Amino acid sequence: MPQPLSKISPDAQFELSTTALVDRPDLANLVTQIFALWAVVEQEFQILFSRIVGPDEIVADAVYAILTSEGLQRTALNAAAKAKFGTDSEEFEVFSAVLAVYKRAGKIRHKLAHWRWGKSPDLPDALLLAAPTDVKLVSLTGSYMRTIEPLDGEKRPERTARILKHVAFDISKILVYRAKDLEEGLAEIGQALQALTNFDLFINPATTEERAEELKRLMGPQFEKAINVGTSAEALRRLSTLSLFQEARAQLSRGNRKNPRPPT
Repeated sequence: MPQPLSKISPDAQFELSTTALVDRPDLANLVTQIFALWAVVEQEFQILFSRIVGPDEIVADAVYAILTSEGLQRTALNAAAKAKFGTDSEEFEVFSAVLAVYKRAGKIRHKLAHWRWGKSPDLPDALLLAAPTDVKLVSLTGSYMRTIEPLDGEKRPERTARILKHVAFDISKILVYRAKDLEEGLAEIGQALQALTNFDLFINPATTEERAEELKRLMGPQFEKAINVGTSAEALRRLSTLSLFQEARAQLSRGNRKNPRPPT
């Protein structure tokens, strides 16, 4: 998990830089993998959207296309899942956990895409990210300070120092990403992809439980594992091996106990 610069090195120098990874090929490779894998995750999310919103895939794709933000896409899919599965169903419970995994895993990609990149000579092994709101505040403050007239007798270096004193990044909002943090983010995106594909199989099994049992009787126990692969039960078992899914499902369960649904 990335840490704020204030915690890692409070006295470190920091500068915004679009070339922050030029001399950090190991980090650049990980960032590239994150963007590439997230593109696959987004495609799987769209496929799932079509499955749930369907049955007309063309209509579903058209609806998805006008939902320009990921937040709107998640909200629309959540509403469709409620209508399709019912809020008290196991399908919706599993779906909610999968959606939570998807949301969590996407955070690192979104920061890399939308936050400003930076670097520090004091942290040569790290990529630093600054929140857009903080960058905007620093820029506006700097512009304002430069309009203030010099104090009586104030020399240029003194005025510059006075301006810089008031124009500085909040280092508690600058995140430090090292290779380990990017590797962890990449692994979470991988789990999100597995969660989406297995949930798709969970609600659209290739083999029904009844057909699977029939095949096992016909073909023998040596084929049991292969036969189970296409069932809802196997998809749920695979989902349950994902740590992010386990955490999300446990958290949702705790929330439901604290806020039970009123009887209908």
